[in-house]
Amino acid sequence: MSRLTLLALSALLAGVALAQSHTVPPVPADRARIHVIRPLSAVGEPRSIVFFVDGVMAVSLYDREYSWVDVAPGTHKIAAGTEAKANYVEFDLAVRSGDEHFVEYRQARSGYQQVRSTIRTIDPATARAGLESYKYRAK
Repeated sequence: MSRLTLLALSALLAGVALAQSHTVPPVPADRARIHVIRPLSAVGEPRSIVFFVDGVMAVSLYDREYSWVDVAPGTHKIAAGTEAKANYVEFDLAVRSGDEHFVEYRQARSGYQQVRSTIRTIDPATARAGLESYKYRAK
């Protein structure tokens, strides 16, 4: 292999590593952090999933992506779904200053040509371990 090819391959691999890794800053003292996660879709949904906090779009994620949003302490309405459909799944999440919560959106087949969407909080240790293989998407 030529030296130029090796340099190009090294640069490409370094770029992939940089794109995959992302340092999560500490949670601000007066805020709470809500991590939003979209695992690999079991139904092959090619569209992005949009996450909302209190009716405001926070981020749009594709398969195996994650992001976060810092919010004020209190109760927040978390919702997610495809932009093409207005039937988002949602729930209320109470947070305190310094808290970190992990919210996961999933889709599963629930019958012939039917998909059931769910949104839930997941265990922080489990979430952190799994995020190592996910891509961070900035808001």
